[in-house]
Amino acid sequence: MKIAVVSDVHANFPALQAVLTHARQQGAREFWDLGDSVGYNPFPNKVINAFRRSQVKSVLGNYDQKVLAFPVLQKKWRTQKAPAKYFSFRWACRSLSERNKKYLKALPVSRRISRQGIRFLLVHASPLDIDEIVGPRTSIKRLKVLAKAARADIVLFGHSHYRWDKTIMKTRFLNPGSVGRSFNGKQKASYMILDVHRGRVDAQHFCLAYDVRQNLDVMRTKKFPSLLIDSIRLGRSIDELEKRRRS
Repeated sequence: MKIAVVSDVHANFPALQAVLTHARQQGAREFWDLGDSVGYNPFPNKVINAFRRSQVKSVLGNYDQKVLAFPVLQKKWRTQKAPAKYFSFRWACRSLSERNKKYLKALPVSRRISRQGIRFLLVHASPLDIDEIVGPRTSIKRLKVLAKAARADIVLFGHSHYRWDKTIMKTRFLNPGSVGRSFNGKQKASYMILDVHRGRVDAQHFCLAYDVRQNLDVMRTKKFPSLLIDSIRLGRSIDELEKRRRS
C-alpha cells in the first residue's frame, strides 16, 4: 500500500500537479494532506478542486484557518501585518469560492487513520498546537510530550516547510516538506510516499521540478507584491527576504 503525503501546497497548482502525477506513477493510490492549502500563490480554488477530485484526506492548516478568519480580523491586520502578508490573506479570502470556503471550514484539525494495524495521526503542526514548529530545534523533552499526546505510531505533520524524520518513544515524526513554498533555495516541490507493508512503514522523500514560470506569470498578472513573487522565485521565506532587504 502506497500513500502520498503532501503539505503546505499554498495554492501552488503547478507544483501540486507535478506531485500528483509523479505520485501516481510511483503507485500511490491514496493521498493525505497536512494543511495550508491556500495563501501566497494564485490558485487556491484549483488546488482545493484537485483535492476533491482525488479524494484527498486533509486536515486544516493554520494559514487556512487565518484566511477563513480574515473578514473578522482584516481591520486589525491592516496595521499589524506586513503589506505583502496582508495582501496574501486578503487575496486568498476574496478569491476562494464559497464552496471551497465551506470545504476548508469542514476540515478537522487532526485525523486518526489506521492502515495494517499502524496508527497514523495527521496534524498540520504538532499534536498539541496548530501553530507549533516541530523540527531539529525541538527539545527531546518537548518531543516526548508530543509523542505521549499523539497516541499514535506515526505523526505526520508539516508547517515548517522542511523535511524531517525522527523517532521518540517509539513514535515516529515525519514531515514531507512543502509542495508549494520551498524555503531551501530551490524551485522544487517536496512530498513523501509511505509504503505500508507487513506492519512496517518505509518513507521516501521526493523533490520535484515543476512549472515555476506558469506560477510566477500568473502572480505578476494578478499584481502580487514583489516580495511574494521573489519568495517563490528564490525558494526562500518572506521573513528571510525581508531581513535581506533591511540589511
